[in-house]
Amino acid sequence: MLRCITSPTGPALAVILALSLPATARAADDLEDPNRIDHVRREFSWVSPAGHEYSFEATLSLERFERDKELLLAPVEVKFREAVRFFDEGWQKAFRDLAAREGEDLHVIVVSWVQSIPYKTSPEPGLLPSMTLLYGQGDCDDVSILAAGALRALGYDVVLWNVVGGQHMGIGIAIDGAWGIHVEEAGTKYFFWEMTNPHPLGTASKSVKTHGASLISPAADNFTWTPTQAKRHGAISVRSVQSGVDIYINGNRVGQIEDATLLVEDVPPGIYRVEAKKEGFKSSEKSVKVSAGKTAQVKFKLETWPEPVPTDVPEKTPDPAGSTSPPGASRPTPTGNTQAASRRAPARAQTPEPRWSEFGSMRISLPVLGGLLILLAIFSLLERRRRHARAMRLRRSREHPGDVFLDGARESEHTWSLEPGGQDKPREWI
Repeated sequence: MLRCITSPTGPALAVILALSLPATARAADDLEDPNRIDHVRREFSWVSPAGHEYSFEATLSLERFERDKELLLAPVEVKFREAVRFFDEGWQKAFRDLAAREGEDLHVIVVSWVQSIPYKTSPEPGLLPSMTLLYGQGDCDDVSILAAGALRALGYDVVLWNVVGGQHMGIGIAIDGAWGIHVEEAGTKYFFWEMTNPHPLGTASKSVKTHGASLISPAADNFTWTPTQAKRHGAISVRSVQSGVDIYINGNRVGQIEDATLLVEDVPPGIYRVEAKKEGFKSSEKSVKVSAGKTAQVKFKLETWPEPVPTDVPEKTPDPAGSTSPPGASRPTPTGNTQAASRRAPARAQTPEPRWSEFGSMRISLPVLGGLLILLAIFSLLERRRRHARAMRLRRSREHPGDVFLDGARESEHTWSLEPGGQDKPREWI
């Protein structure tokens, strides 16, 4: 049963859909219909690229949810097929009515609705549409299965685009006149479309561009699969706060985390050693128990290596010439961790580097050179005084051979002085 109510909202048109649809999952108490405890309601609102506002309310069956839970471990091809079956005639009519009223392309309305669903890593890989809609959130494979099922049910040629080695999923759609990132298979070009947030057709992140693509079609109607086929083995879901983390199980590398989660499937029951490694971070290791038919959860948050603590450098003893290093000699410059450590060290008085001067083959700092010149001047002055005093003693000894002079003074009652232009005259001793 389907009821459509439309009302103008300024330049845009709000369309409210009341849908009675099969689907499932446990919901919050405030969303339960008190008159129908076997169903829950979910509301969805979004804005299309053309600026039209949409919202609808879906009544989802818990019985369908319980039935779909048994398909969580099924191959993705089986989930794709069940997603196509989920979008029955009621869903198809609702989407076609919206496209007719607003004049927008049918695939644009469906994709903009799916892209508006909040992104969050789901507890199990590849949820079916009934679960994604009831939770009101999902990760890349959940919303990709949802969008591919709806578009395939509406008659579009759509496949699931699995990024090989990149732990990511989107959809591939064949549309005339499209351009951008695509893969050609059997003469058909499938253009990539990101479902986790609003992205134009044919654009993608770097991980999609650098990794190969595996296109997945829905399983054939005659393909049968039962839950007992997957219950012999389990799986390990590894999550990490950091991206680019290499994961090892029992010493063997199984992949790298690019999109928050790495799922390792078909793991026999037992206890396994899971190790996470990344350059520049400390390795972390955890043990996990895998049970048949269940997915074990492991989460890592790697810690960075501590930066080295700076150590005091012993002072250098200057050489006899007073220099610490020859001019032009290379001086070590702190880099990397040493430079970071020096910024944390307490401030110290900066000793000015000596300036250098050259005298022949000698190299000496200017302060030492100044000191030597002062000492040389003092020595020269003392030497001149000594020579002058000695000359005076010799002269007086010749003129007064009977006197004895000590340190320039004569042992007599007179001392002598030499006056300019005259002869030596005696002067009374004072």
